[in-house]
Parts: sequence; C-alpha cells; structure tokens
Amino acid sequence: MGSEHFWAMAEGGFDAGLSALIIHARTVEQRYTGKANWEFLAKVKRHFGSKVIIGSGDVLSPSGR
Repeated sequence: MGSEHFWAMAEGGFDAGLSALIIHARTVEQRYTGKANWEFLAKVKRHFGSKVIIGSGDVLSPSGR
C-alpha cells in the first residue's frame, strides 16, 4: 500500500468525523529496528493543521526512555 492510500484513508476518516489519528512511525518491515520517522509525523501534522495527530514510536521501556 503506497502513501497515496494513507492520505486518502486519513482524509476520509476526518471527513467521516474521526476525532484523532494515531500513527506509529515505523513500517511493518522495520519491526523494532531503526528509528521512527518523526519527519513523516510532522508532515501529517502540518497537512491536517488543527486536527489531533498522535504519534508513537521509539518508546523502548515503560519510562519512555
């Protein structure tokens, strides 16, 4: 599934009344390796402006460190 599907699904969700979008910033292929793509999350937030965007990734312990 390409990024065009992501944007279409996110737009459709908000159009249908979605109150927030939660995004995990790693791909399935990455699993628990590599760094989360925080630049992508920033791009999503810029695109949706005042909508609630919640990002996750790179939390490796209960303390978040």
